[in-house]
Amino acid sequence: MPRESKMKRLRLKNTPRAVQQFVRSLVARPEVVEFEENGQVLLRILAAPQLSTKNKSSLLQEGRQLIRRARERNRGVPARTLEKEVRQAISTVRSKRR
Repeated sequence: MPRESKMKRLRLKNTPRAVQQFVRSLVARPEVVEFEENGQVLLRILAAPQLSTKNKSSLLQEGRQLIRRARERNRGVPARTLEKEVRQAISTVRSKRR
């Protein structure tokens, strides 16, 4: 039985024209494009056809490692504490955008 993906899929044609143009410009790039803020990588984009099986495996392994580290770091921390820290982080980011 195939695993269901938790990934959200957007139809490009339903996005604003500027977004469509931006995404199409990224697809033409042979390299990974990283978006960062305050020195932290927020996301990486690589066009699907450019991703080899070896690269897929490597990226999945890296993602799993990041999740493991986050879980280990938060092990034993009460859920309320994590929720409070997330709310504070969101508040900080939103206040910087104003």
